[in-house]
Amino acid sequence: MSSSVVPRTTTSSPGSPRPARLELTDAEKGILLPVVYASVFQAPVRLERLWSQIVGVEMSPMEMRRALEGPALRQILSLSNDLVCLRGSDLEASFIQRESSTRALLERHQDVLSFVAGLRTVRLAALSGGCAHDAADDGDIDIFVVTEPGSLWRTLLRSTLVAKRRGWRKLLCLNYLVDTTALALPWRDFYGAFELISLRPFKGEAALAELIAANPWVESMFPNFFRSRVNGQNPSTKNLDGPLGRFIETTARMIHRSYLRYRLPNTPGIELSDRVVRLHTTDHRTRLRGLFQDALQNIGMEAPSWI
Repeated sequence: MSSSVVPRTTTSSPGSPRPARLELTDAEKGILLPVVYASVFQAPVRLERLWSQIVGVEMSPMEMRRALEGPALRQILSLSNDLVCLRGSDLEASFIQRESSTRALLERHQDVLSFVAGLRTVRLAALSGGCAHDAADDGDIDIFVVTEPGSLWRTLLRSTLVAKRRGWRKLLCLNYLVDTTALALPWRDFYGAFELISLRPFKGEAALAELIAANPWVESMFPNFFRSRVNGQNPSTKNLDGPLGRFIETTARMIHRSYLRYRLPNTPGIELSDRVVRLHTTDHRTRLRGLFQDALQNIGMEAPSWI
């Protein structure tokens, strides 16, 4: 789940005075944090999504709306056409254009989404990266996939071969796959949690709840989202590991893993294990963390230690 939207670097002018430190309640900080984070990508936050992105504080949508209309946040945030952004940032027009382009991209390529959703080995398929944030400005479709156990590599190999045959090679980007035995993801940071709650499933809503439940550390950061999506179900896996299935999986892993090891750089964003495939050639974590901290300081808010 790597964002396709490359954040723009923003810096304060040399010698500019630091803004006065904001005095906000925990609820106000929780609402402000995702809006500031979105500003790193030159984007506002849709009001309908903001509630699930509130950081560290559980509250109702009505309580969120009252806080947005309160004097503290009214000085910092603006709300127009259901878009929330930092006051004076002027992001509405450009974001609406990017949002429209993302929707057009997905509508044009419904055949790609239908193909992935139709794979019987796929338990969850979800838009990630730029498409998940309505800001896919690089022309590809990032998809996060959870497969049935013992079927990850055959799923990836088949998708790769079909994409090449149908001319989707630069369009279809399965850049993160796990099987149902590896739902506990390795991150424990804001970036990873935010990408996880931003997934937009087009197959397997129940499987998304299982993924969230397998990562309980997300609850402390995004309690509204966590509690609204976890349903307490246990994963119901299919037995695809008969002798023929195991042979196909082993063969696909031998062929495709060797190929990827040859083609891809040896970086922390690449993982090619039996149960997890992560193809993030560029890991934006460090850069994003710095930009987020700078954006918070620019409005007079101290960056939390966990960023």
